[in-house]
Amino acid sequence: MSVETSVVRQRDDAERRFLETALGKNFFPTSSGYMECVAANGRHLGNGGDPFKALAAFRRMPAKARAPGAVKVADLVADPTVAPPVPPAGGLVLKVHARLLRRNEDGSLGHCTTGDFPLMAKERARRKKALRSFLEASPDFVWLTEQDKKQLIPASPKVGMTIAAPRAVVVRICRFHLTPRRVYSEGHEWSDGDVHEAELKFVVEVVNDKLIRMRAEGAAHMGSTFDASEATTPNGPLMLGYAPEFSGTIEYDRIARRFTRFDLVALGDGWGRMGDANNRSWFLERPGRHPVGFALELVNPSDPANRIVPMGRASKLRGLRYLGR
Repeated sequence: MSVETSVVRQRDDAERRFLETALGKNFFPTSSGYMECVAANGRHLGNGGDPFKALAAFRRMPAKARAPGAVKVADLVADPTVAPPVPPAGGLVLKVHARLLRRNEDGSLGHCTTGDFPLMAKERARRKKALRSFLEASPDFVWLTEQDKKQLIPASPKVGMTIAAPRAVVVRICRFHLTPRRVYSEGHEWSDGDVHEAELKFVVEVVNDKLIRMRAEGAAHMGSTFDASEATTPNGPLMLGYAPEFSGTIEYDRIARRFTRFDLVALGDGWGRMGDANNRSWFLERPGRHPVGFALELVNPSDPANRIVPMGRASKLRGLRYLGR
């Protein structure tokens, strides 16, 4: 199970009581990826850093306690006052895949290695191996309302016509999802004032009785303005900045009246401070400017794995007026 500690600590239900039994009433830490192994009866087996040790602890439990059906788990009745938000009815859910990239000598893009980061390169081999997961794609989810969706459908489409995406939608994507720090945390959304440019438009390429296909294009700029003399590490004076361009393909089924494809890529350079919770330089920071990519795709919101709240943190979502209300 996965829980958001900032929410669970506010609740008074079976889930919280189970965690308190297993981990203690004072356990609930910050949302920094703590992993603990717990048996179904609430016995703490160890932390997630050594699953084999936890498995050995489980096998030492009495056979009766480990047998199937030994613990009857009742249906969870969650505290409704802090239940996490759900995707907007009739809207769209886009899954985001965010990744730091490298620019090869021939100008092509590639996956990063630990050697691309000066602060990471100094770590020992075992630590470097553990840090590789931060170089993989990091997931997130964008929510669009039913009204947002309707505004993306041209009423009388013609090949060559251009439709501007609603500014509220573009700013939402830019502010809350297109931040380089999202590759390693739920933190650092941009403020309204950080969004200096946010333009996304769709050019109609194919129209027939069954299909509308549109090409996405545009650009954005959030955060600081690049200055090579200040984009240094560690703890250089230049704060975070990112300037991507948009591309992609969107398809709308005119018969079923639904979007069947929403592929959107934001690709550009990021620079400046990649800080921790205290804004001190973290090991994913690089001097200069370097490519960062975000790929968005349409997913089925009925799948539980696709119902995770944007930015992965329900408590934050409520306080940021994410959907503009």
